[in-house]
Amino acid sequence: MFPQNKFILLCKLFCLAPISNSSNVQRILSAYCLITVICLIVVTAFSFSIDIFGEGFVVSSLATSAVFVSGIVGHITVVLESLLKKKEHEYFFAKLYELEYIFRFKLGHRIQVRSDRKHILRKYSKLSVVIIICFGAYITIISTHDYLGYFWLASVSVVVNRMRLIQACVYVDFINFRFDSMNLLLKQVSNSIVQHNLRIPDIDYEIIDNTERIFVLKTIYTRLNKLVLCLNEAFGWSIVTLTVYYSLDITCNLYWLFLGFEDILDNFHIYECCVTIFPIALLLFALSHTCCKCEKKGDVARQLVQQILVSSTFDHTNYLLDAFLLQINNQPIVFHAKHFFNVNAKLLPNILSSMLAFLVILIQFQLTKNEL
Repeated sequence: MFPQNKFILLCKLFCLAPISNSSNVQRILSAYCLITVICLIVVTAFSFSIDIFGEGFVVSSLATSAVFVSGIVGHITVVLESLLKKKEHEYFFAKLYELEYIFRFKLGHRIQVRSDRKHILRKYSKLSVVIIICFGAYITIISTHDYLGYFWLASVSVVVNRMRLIQACVYVDFINFRFDSMNLLLKQVSNSIVQHNLRIPDIDYEIIDNTERIFVLKTIYTRLNKLVLCLNEAFGWSIVTLTVYYSLDITCNLYWLFLGFEDILDNFHIYECCVTIFPIALLLFALSHTCCKCEKKGDVARQLVQQILVSSTFDHTNYLLDAFLLQINNQPIVFHAKHFFNVNAKLLPNILSSMLAFLVILIQFQLTKNEL
């Protein structure tokens, strides 16, 4: 699969996966996380002494402060959640390895490790390159115009918060590849039953084998659903705070974009806002798309089980298929942020509608001020 050791090492560097088999290393990682939280609190306290825009830009100054504080709060939430939910991370990878064992030794199916690894590396390498380019462009813009704002105080939080969403996407893709293998085996079961019905043999050895395979696949679905619940528990508060933070960040940058086009702010703010909005929107799209794809794979599994149920003529197999179908209907694949909202295709439209409402309010403040 993905080079998990290197990926986890990178996550440890950003306090996103403070897990280790060594108790001493575990204590060091926990202390590292707590020191990071203390530093973030000190940085936040220091930031209140900085006036970014100066007089005449009260709304912009308040908006900038709100974005900065929400980013720091998001960073603190990410670190604390990673520290407190480290058992969920250990459980997640342990169950992934167990699933590979079940696929290989109980179903005779090997997960395509190399192709899946290449897919993940290609996908997230491209995403990371775009984010790094935008981050570098932002640094270049503010450096050439002597405008730093809260940048250096918030730069680490910006990187960690974006890394957290990439981490969530990678974890969900681990589940996606297991779903692909499960659905492939369900298709094979469906095809074998249809072909058997055409032959009508006296003794149905294939159906006996298919019944065992269906039972194992049902067990795999149970484990995959538990992995989804594990991710909801491990990333829930991070998704909540980062979604609020990024919604506020995009809204404020759209507002400053409006001020730039109206020549109220310098033109370089237009480019600054663009290279800020684009990677955030891209990350939110990647997260919602990856989670939505996983939910659709669960729907595909339900359709395949229904198809097998229609084709099967053996009572024992049908009872098992009925139980499997009932399980999928009662335990659907759903990614949520502590039940505040679901992470799926509807996430971006909901965020957009909220942002537009706040953006209208900010613009009205500016227009009222100009009239006065």
